[in-house]
Amino acid sequence: MVAGVVKAPTIDLANKDLVDSHLHAEWLAASGLELESNIPQNLDMTAPGRPLSAKVQADTKAPGSTEAGTRAMVPVLTSLAETLSDAPWFTGTQAYAASLARSAAISFDRAFGRWRDLFAAAEKQRDDADRVLKDYSISEFERRAAQTRLAQALGQISLLLGGSANVGSDFFVYRFLATEGFLPGYNFPRLPLMAFIPGESEQRRDRYLQRARFLAIAEFGPGSLVYHEGRGYRVDKAMLGAGGGTDGRLITFATIICPACGAGHDEENRESCHLCGHPLAKAHVTRDLYRIDNVGTRPAERITANDEDRRRQGFDIQTTVHMPADASRVDVDLADAEGHPLASVTFAPAARIRRINKGLRRRRDEAEVGFLINPRTGRWLGKSAGEADDPAPADQPQRITPVVEDRKNALMIRFPAALRGEAGPDADALMVTLQHALARGIEAFFQLEEGEILGEPTPNRSNRNALLFYEAAEGGAGALGRLVQDVEPFRSVAYEALRAIHLTEASIAAAKTAGYEVLADAPDTKCVAGCYQCLLSYYNQPDQADIDRRLPSLRQFLLRLLTAEFVAARDVAAPAGADGVPPPDAEPIHLDGIDIALVWRRHRLVAIEAEGPAAALAGDLEDSGFDVVVLPADPAARAAACQELSRRLEGGS
Repeated sequence: MVAGVVKAPTIDLANKDLVDSHLHAEWLAASGLELESNIPQNLDMTAPGRPLSAKVQADTKAPGSTEAGTRAMVPVLTSLAETLSDAPWFTGTQAYAASLARSAAISFDRAFGRWRDLFAAAEKQRDDADRVLKDYSISEFERRAAQTRLAQALGQISLLLGGSANVGSDFFVYRFLATEGFLPGYNFPRLPLMAFIPGESEQRRDRYLQRARFLAIAEFGPGSLVYHEGRGYRVDKAMLGAGGGTDGRLITFATIICPACGAGHDEENRESCHLCGHPLAKAHVTRDLYRIDNVGTRPAERITANDEDRRRQGFDIQTTVHMPADASRVDVDLADAEGHPLASVTFAPAARIRRINKGLRRRRDEAEVGFLINPRTGRWLGKSAGEADDPAPADQPQRITPVVEDRKNALMIRFPAALRGEAGPDADALMVTLQHALARGIEAFFQLEEGEILGEPTPNRSNRNALLFYEAAEGGAGALGRLVQDVEPFRSVAYEALRAIHLTEASIAAAKTAGYEVLADAPDTKCVAGCYQCLLSYYNQPDQADIDRRLPSLRQFLLRLLTAEFVAARDVAAPAGADGVPPPDAEPIHLDGIDIALVWRRHRLVAIEAEGPAAALAGDLEDSGFDVVVLPADPAARAAACQELSRRLEGGS
């Protein structure tokens, strides 16, 4: 007999990606397009770049498809009108539906980009292996290695061409479009990182494993061991696709990480942090960043004790966030009942979060960041990659730093230096414990499942100046945004955090006036510093040695937060109706057949019309490191956006 309660899921209905995916489904149905289950049947496999087939292009670009898509989208947006009224990206029911319908065909085409990259990588591996096998001067070892690479490439191609085109296949067309974020799909991770697992028999066939990219940056890191169906596989390569520099080197980028709060900045000449204002003159620049989307593996013949030890020590992962000052960002300051500062809080929906794999945690030289890779084959090289062998001759290694990124609802909490000073030698333990106590309080107050809200110390684990929380659940839960709308949710989170560490409700109430010394554990409490009923969990295993719920500084801070007040609410949007015209020194660019006029490369800034054809390219521009300012059609909103644009170009954030 089974009993229980099924709790309704919490979803942020104002999440732009979530809304767009549902509207895309309405557009696809309205277009009358009947997709083939096999992805290649929807593409022109004989043309360079594998564009959409003539039939699919004709259906998606038919004269009436935009109007039909708009009509289908309007009822959905109308039902969400109240929820979307405060969303800064929403330009109105009719205007937004028309804009998305116009750009839907381009977004649909680009949704197949990962499949094209995987297919190009497999073809490249096949051709490289075939070229080596035609060289009769190679050694027997090189020949066997080339034969293995050729067999794997042919297996990948067969898998991608749709050997099992059914609903359970990763490459069933509708499932694939869901994982790429074009269509809604709550059962699949959005934009996952894929690992190719080579088959060895009829029972153990070739397949791709999918992991959420923020987890996969470590789980599928260079040289990692992946266990699948009782077999071990080593991640030995990054699948690079057909892209690359003109000199055969991979195209990388750099970011400046604020030493105070950990915010990331791609602008080369940035002088101060866009989030906390800290000078960036001596900030660390992380170079040679390369986005990883897909990896390859090979069977691990022997797994030694050294392999397992290396697996346990893990990777040095650093998380950065970009929260530009725009209409959607909100800053508030918290102070206790006596007016003493508690924290500065910043919330941004769809903030850009990156996770950077800097190398092994116990690497010999911490200043040496990244991994060596063969830029032609994508194979990881050197000891840090598990001594991956690469018989490809005459390739110059290149050092790159793997990175993944996504957009999440994010909340940054920065604390005054005095907080750590008051904690003395327990400062690090305080920040570790406070991170997980607040996370547990947020989960309890908003009734979220464990793992829906994740937290990271910033700028890094050894320098915990601030805490970054983000909504990991697909579509977001909409919880973090409520913390900056009113102070009461913050107080409730503090109360739930105090309850989570086994303190009685009566003692919490008494401690408001009598002080933290009267706080008392529940009578049946067996926990010492922490347990899996309070703060310990699967997600914080690396921190568990430092978690201590007994810290006086922790209890004092949570009690002060229990009676906190907002002392300032700093909505950073430019005032509506203000005058402002973007400076004229813009450089036009041409991207995917669309002219974009307002581009400032030096500032890494782009302005696009909300209802223009360039609106569909906003995501690609952001992925390329640009901040995108949307210019609405409404005159008042447009003037505000122009003023904000001018301020940022003149040196503001």
